[in-house]
Amino acid sequence: MTRDVGDYLEDMLAYAGKTRAFVEGLSFDAFSRDEKTQMAVIRGLEVIGMRNVLVHAYFGVKLRVVFDTATTFVPELIDRLPGIITAVGTPD
Repeated sequence: MTRDVGDYLEDMLAYAGKTRAFVEGLSFDAFSRDEKTQMAVIRGLEVIGMRNVLVHAYFGVKLRVVFDTATTFVPELIDRLPGIITAVGTPD
């Protein structure tokens, strides 16, 4: 099965929703002590477009940047992606 750009955008939207759910209600302190949640959030951010930044940081990943991205920018992405998906449409 060939995937098109809409499929990838749908993946981004799904992982953005999961990422937002993982950090919902967490403070940065709680997040910084929860390695399982950190790994889940990092994986979600990789899928939605931060893979290059995260992979090449190796052990230099800044948890504050990960947390701020998940709590500030991911909700904005979730708001915008449905319109982008609609604009891209489905190929005939």
